[in-house]
Amino acid sequence: MRFFIVHIGNFLLDGNSGVAQKTFAQAEQFRSLGRQVEVVAFSSRASQSVNHSYLFTRIDTSHLKDPFEAVIDFFRNSLDSRDVVFLRYPFASQGLLNLVDVYGSQIVFEHNTIEQQEVSLSQREHFRRQPFSIRPSYIAYFIKTFVLNKTREQEFGPRILRRAAGGVCVTQEIADYEQRRCSGYKTIAIGNAGPLPSRVETDLPEFNQTLRVVMVLGALHPWHGLDRALRALEVYHDQQIFIELDLIGITESELPAIKKSTSYQVRTLGRLTPMQLDDAMAGYHVAIGSLALHRIGLKEASPLKVRQCMMSGLPVVLGYFDTDASQSKELSRYVCQFPADDSLLDWSRIVHFYEGISKDQSSREKLIAAARTELSFAVKAHKCLDFIDSCMSENAPNP
Repeated sequence: MRFFIVHIGNFLLDGNSGVAQKTFAQAEQFRSLGRQVEVVAFSSRASQSVNHSYLFTRIDTSHLKDPFEAVIDFFRNSLDSRDVVFLRYPFASQGLLNLVDVYGSQIVFEHNTIEQQEVSLSQREHFRRQPFSIRPSYIAYFIKTFVLNKTREQEFGPRILRRAAGGVCVTQEIADYEQRRCSGYKTIAIGNAGPLPSRVETDLPEFNQTLRVVMVLGALHPWHGLDRALRALEVYHDQQIFIELDLIGITESELPAIKKSTSYQVRTLGRLTPMQLDDAMAGYHVAIGSLALHRIGLKEASPLKVRQCMMSGLPVVLGYFDTDASQSKELSRYVCQFPADDSLLDWSRIVHFYEGISKDQSSREKLIAAARTELSFAVKAHKCLDFIDSCMSENAPNP
């Protein structure tokens, strides 16, 4: 039996991306557990992969109208009846339905979002970019998008899931959603894992009237809730504790305008390599995770960046319910939880939160140990493989 981890899209081409790091870490862990693993990316981007040396098969789909033509062709020529496909769910389409019609019993999906909500939001954004028209097609598109809220997920999604072997969901909220839209679809909630950092600093960084805070963004999206943090800084006037907020993943040109103050400073560091990020983490006191997932209809999440920060020993500020950290007896001690709304962060509360943690000089070491126990790929890989094996055994033909 071989194990294929499959992506449709360009996620794996940049080794600095969280998705790429997660995928190749999964593959490494599955191999360590005795599985023969091949990672395959069906990509429409002409450029080759950058920033990493991971081995994977890249199949060009730029010449195809439907990338699933290449996927089906690859499966036909490469897949044995005993092989397993772990496929990051690529949103519903006729092509995906065609794929699961033939190979669904060998496919376990990975679900990272509530697909109907995300597709609906994208569809609305696409509509708003269209020039106004009185053509029937424009009016029909408006009714479909804003009145009926119809998407391909509604049209094809349940039929696709019904043919698949099961789904690994990164939150319980997503698992419940998938089961609601397809009764009988087998799911499990397994939160994302965090990579082991290349550098681990267990000693607390010096805390001398300056709180050093980091927020890893990757790109500037509304659901990060950066505005909640920045607007709150503008009303923060504590002269006792200075706030230094570093934003990783965006440039100064992307930073919203913010007033200058003697109480805080905001810097943008652009994109960092994984090793650079690990080195930088050693000097921070606190990390800020996602603050506005409610804007895309999510109450629960398990962001890779939050796991990465906690694996490096940083307590986190969250504006959502974390699948692992918020309910863990050990990890929740290092979570400063704010409500899932658009209210301002209370920076004084964050300062007091860290002051309490820093009274224990071994707190960073304890957090790293707890994160390795609960958030590592090694722990998650066992759960994931057990579930996939159970899906395959249920779909195995009778002897």
